[in-house]
Amino acid sequence: MRMLLPLLRRLALTCAFVAASTQISFAQEVRLSLDEARAAAAKMLQIGEPEAALILAEGVLLGAPGDVQGLLLKARALQELGKHQDARRSAKLAWRTSETERDKFFAAMVQAGTSASNGQKGVAQYWLRRAAHIAPEDQMRGAAVHDLRRVRRATPWRLNLALTFEPSDNLNGGAKNESTDINGITVFPGTRPLSGLRYGLKADFSYRVPLSRTSRLKFGADIEVTRAELSDDARKIDPNAENNDYREDSFGVSLDYEARGKTGWLATAGVDLKHNMRRGEGFSNVAALRLFYGRMLAPGLTMSTRAEWRHETLVQAKDRDLHTSEFGVAIGKQFNSGRLRFDTWFSDTNSDLYMVANETKGARLSFSKARPIKGMLPRVALSYRDIDYDNAPFSFLTDMTRHDQEWSASIDVLLPKVDFYGFAPEIGLTYRDRGSNYGIYETESTDLRLGIKSVF
Repeated sequence: MRMLLPLLRRLALTCAFVAASTQISFAQEVRLSLDEARAAAAKMLQIGEPEAALILAEGVLLGAPGDVQGLLLKARALQELGKHQDARRSAKLAWRTSETERDKFFAAMVQAGTSASNGQKGVAQYWLRRAAHIAPEDQMRGAAVHDLRRVRRATPWRLNLALTFEPSDNLNGGAKNESTDINGITVFPGTRPLSGLRYGLKADFSYRVPLSRTSRLKFGADIEVTRAELSDDARKIDPNAENNDYREDSFGVSLDYEARGKTGWLATAGVDLKHNMRRGEGFSNVAALRLFYGRMLAPGLTMSTRAEWRHETLVQAKDRDLHTSEFGVAIGKQFNSGRLRFDTWFSDTNSDLYMVANETKGARLSFSKARPIKGMLPRVALSYRDIDYDNAPFSFLTDMTRHDQEWSASIDVLLPKVDFYGFAPEIGLTYRDRGSNYGIYETESTDLRLGIKSVF
């Protein structure tokens, strides 16, 4: 019986090759080994003969049932023939029976290809992420990432998820001074700094509809959930403070029109509608109009301008709306070592609310490293804001309006080598210091951020 099995395998392969050869008009009896039959099936696929490749792959599976490479060749041939469901079944079986990372990689790649051909772009991206995760060689990983980006560009929808954990020594923005003196009267701040953990989830979904080769519509929806956990020290400082005091939620929808020019410019016009909640109750409704224009000035040098008008209606405060106009300019320069970006903006908020109306001028300088340094990809930023309020906080004591100046410095480090299916951890640290002509509004905080980010 042991001597009969090899003969049966060779007979099956011989019949398969004769049948395949007939498809390409040169029938001739040839005896093939398993390796030769696999190579012949691959050759048939390369020259555009999927029918012959399928017959050869079936012959391999007759001689060696469950052969991983035979299943993959069969799946690829079925895919070329448009039999996507059968191709997926064969690729799935190859994935289950694969014992090496190399075989699993090719099984995942074939699974992605069959899914993409069947119009299942989201499933294809999932399998390409799995292929990149288990790729035994950098070149193979690069191929999976390249295909992932190509499929993503052809996918009309996007889903972005962000999960963050932010330990902070000043969750509530409490004043660092215990009191301040105004015209001989001592005034105490309303809150003291409370430490704890802030964590949240943000999901952003968008769907793109092409209007022409250079324009499209984008429909979007987003949700953001933020929670906080006060530390034991914070509860000692303020026994009345509750975690629910720092609960925030928002739900929004958007519509954007995007146009792109051949000379390297991009313009968008968008409308946002958002509902904000605090402590589980409705807080405000926001409607915004956004305009953006950016273009390439020279190779590696870009400039953009933006404008936004927001109208915010407070749910529990009638006739206390906020009207904000904001304008900004940004310049970016790409170097071999990384990208340097400078942003500056001006905003004006009008409102009848006490100590809300203000004019703000801001600037931000950031640098993102292009290549990892010892497995770390850093990004550093320095920001400044000058906030000039319209009203005095204690009008019965003084007519001197409030004026704040805020500095912040941050560093974020992405660990691209410690990724899981293309998602890597990111660690960030921000120090913020706000000075004010009223001491009770001066704050200082240090926040640590722990998040997850896609690396491709």
